Amino acid sequence: MQAQPPTEGVNFMLLRQHYQRQFMKYLDEKAGNKSIYFDASLLKVLSLILGPRAAGHNQEQRLILQDHTVQQPAHRIVIFAIRPEIETVQKILWQKERW
Repeated sequence: MQAQPPTEGVNFMLLRQHYQRQFMKYLDEKAGNKSIYFDASLLKVLSLILGPRAAGHNQEQRLILQDHTVQQPAHRIVIFAIRPEIETVQKILWQKERW
């Protein structure tokens, strides 16, 4: 018996809400204010999923991970939302060396 694809379309609203809750739950697990670095290639996708800045999750600083501009995190807790690519990891290391 072979698995069949669903006959109805995918409910993207429910899918977006699920991933939004998961991301906010992760943020809430980390106590205190946070600086979040976003990979520039993920900004559109994450903006679609996360929507506007959510109140109550202590996201005080959102930054774009860049090649040549060092942006000092304002908080002790730093979160990176990146793709698992070598070039992206090198950007993180390059920035961290200059903090």
